[in-house]
Formats: sequence, structure tokens, C-alpha cells
Amino acid sequence: MSWLQCLKTKLFKLSRPKPNIIVVGIDTPSYRLASHLQQADLANIIAFIDDEPWTNRTDILGVTVRYPSDLSALIEKWQVTSVIEFDGNDLIPDNVREELKRLSFEYVLLDSAITPDHWAHQIKVSL
Repeated sequence: MSWLQCLKTKLFKLSRPKPNIIVVGIDTPSYRLASHLQQADLANIIAFIDDEPWTNRTDILGVTVRYPSDLSALIEKWQVTSVIEFDGNDLIPDNVREELKRLSFEYVLLDSAITPDHWAHQIKVSL
């Protein structure tokens, strides 16, 4: 079973609406993950998160890049179910992480060095 099929069967059952997800980072692994999720119609990517001022409010895959400080508002407004970050990004400051503790969402940390099939397994195990 491919990693997309695993995601579809475990996380995104067709009987319920697609989950709203935020992807932290705009690097290659983040782009690949978001692209696959969109192509398979498995999730609504609400935002990418990046801390560089020149990327703020730009679009990637039709999704707006936002600052880490916008995370809480985005999670609440869009009822985000998962925030996915790749290990080593360190884009979310400690004060924002503290603020996020009061919100209800699943935080998924993935290793960018492994294959997309392994990402699917990590997501499945964490949720």
C-alpha cells in the first residue's frame, strides 16, 4: 500500500470532511508533503509557516505563507486538526509554542531524511 493510500485510509476517511492542516516550513520536504496531500485530495492545506519576511503573504501551491506568530489565530479560525513540521526546522519560537499548548490540535514532527512512505507511517502512528 502506498503512503498516500495509508494516509487516506487511516487519517482521512471519505465519510468525514478533509482535515485542515498547517505545514511548518517551505523547504523541499514541506513542499513535497503538501503537494502530495493536495494531489491526492487528502487534506486542506490552510497555510505554510515561515519566519522570513520576504516570504510572508506569498503563495506556494495556492496556499499563503504566514508568520509563526499567526499560528494560534489560524488554528482557531480554520479549526486546524494537525500542524506538521519537519525535524530541524525550528521555525516556531518558544513563546508561540507556549501559546499553542492551550489549543486542541495534533502536532506531527516528521524526519525529512526518510521517504514519503515512512512519513505516512509516522503520521499514522502519531494520530
